[in-house]
Amino acid sequence: MQKFDKNKIHRILTVANETEYYRNIFNKNYIDIASIHSYDDFQKIPITTKEDYRNNSLEFLRNSIRKKIDEDILCLRYNDFIKYDKILGDAGLNMVITSGSTGLPLKVIHSNEDDIRNYFILNLYRKRNTRLSFSDKYLWILPMNEKTKCYFYSVKENYLIKPNGIEYFLASYSKEKISELHKIVWQQKIKWLTGSPTAVAEYAKYLSDNGIKSEVIYIELHSEPLLTWQRDLIERSFYAQIECVYSSNEVNFIAATYPCGHYHVLEENVFVELIDSDSNIIAKKVIITGLNYFDTPMIRYEIGDMAREIICDERYDFAFELCGYRSSDYILFEDGEKFEPYVIYDSVFFLSEHFDLNIEYYQVIQNTYDSLVYFIEVHMNREKINICKKFLEEFLYTAFSKTIKIDIVAEITLQKDIKKKYKRFVSLVK
Repeated sequence: MQKFDKNKIHRILTVANETEYYRNIFNKNYIDIASIHSYDDFQKIPITTKEDYRNNSLEFLRNSIRKKIDEDILCLRYNDFIKYDKILGDAGLNMVITSGSTGLPLKVIHSNEDDIRNYFILNLYRKRNTRLSFSDKYLWILPMNEKTKCYFYSVKENYLIKPNGIEYFLASYSKEKISELHKIVWQQKIKWLTGSPTAVAEYAKYLSDNGIKSEVIYIELHSEPLLTWQRDLIERSFYAQIECVYSSNEVNFIAATYPCGHYHVLEENVFVELIDSDSNIIAKKVIITGLNYFDTPMIRYEIGDMAREIICDERYDFAFELCGYRSSDYILFEDGEKFEPYVIYDSVFFLSEHFDLNIEYYQVIQNTYDSLVYFIEVHMNREKINICKKFLEEFLYTAFSKTIKIDIVAEITLQKDIKKKYKRFVSLVK
């Protein structure tokens, strides 16, 4: 397992003791953080679950940060994401939303300073492991659809210009949309890309089909497993160095690959535990402690992934193999246009937020090109189902610019795959 660094752990526990949530946890369990000298001592701290965070998110803020927020006004703006972001921004905070691939998506609050510390460690990895210069421009492919953009931005934008790069919104993989993406890459002289294997493989296919040579020298993939056929396609189209980063919206950057091909923990950023699972003999549960979250600490957080430790012959730091990951199909339409399954995740998140449904498990199946069935483990009467159907139809019409027929099957028990992250979207159309 990863080496237990007592000094780093003590530093983050001291900070955690300045939050209402962890101070209560320590007191309730008679934990004196000064007496934690070993990993055995550290294990006495209870694991933090997603539900713990969902129900107490503001209590995870360090008290000196939390007092800057007018919580009454923040709660009033809970579903007005532009104003919610503004209130957090005035306190030096920001919000991200998880994909929900292991449960209901979470609103996670970070501080800007914590993000800077975490990105510093990722940039050290890039500096040590690539030919990149910090002056090289990047493009980050974000799977944000037209409807979700409406919740966060007051004007219609296809991308955001950052100090040294572009954040590009891409949910549709049509030739037209990929062509627009490539135009930005070419105009802005982009030297490196980051995005999901799905998105980058679609871009690689566009380059290959059109005989276009790329000037990109580095590609960083995340959010999904990199399949063999995707790697082969990306390598043929880009001739670039390809690495994968394992991260989460809750704790940011956890591990990254090297030429050996294995995930090695970014030990300056996180402490990773692999603990036994009741449902899987081989794979273990991934538990994360963020070592650079001084404003919004996460201690022994169960992220929802499964992994197993491996021994790498080339490097000596802690390495593992992920045994479960987000798994979903494309959304496919009759004209051949493909959409990111994040559209589905987003629709469920905003449905749950709008109607306070607390959807923990769901599955969505595309039976035909113009119809989707939502299976949801929540009790709803017929009137509520009809209201939710209308909400989803309006959401997806804006997201797809297409009319989609929605059916909802509520109060159903769904079978979970204990070996992988729950498969939330399946397309049966070919």
